[in-house]
Amino acid sequence: MQTNKQSFTATFPLVFSIITFLVSFPTTAQTLQTIRGKISDEVNKLPLIGVTIQVLGSFETPLGSSTDGDGNYAIKNVPLGRQT
Repeated sequence: MQTNKQSFTATFPLVFSIITFLVSFPTTAQTLQTIRGKISDEVNKLPLIGVTIQVLGSFETPLGSSTDGDGNYAIKNVPLGRQT
């Protein structure tokens, strides 16, 4: 029969790992943002369709989007901070 000390020693690493994972998950989710906007012609204010927008930087995956039929775009999973 296991004593309480042996039982605690056996389950502590598992419980600690689960708690660490759960605590770190929301932190990761808060480090990304979505950049949204609308592109239109300066003169007649009509939306520009199919325009490609890119975030410049040294990212593992290129970040960008294209405008929809209303000139709107959304670039997801952009790291927090000032982007160009």
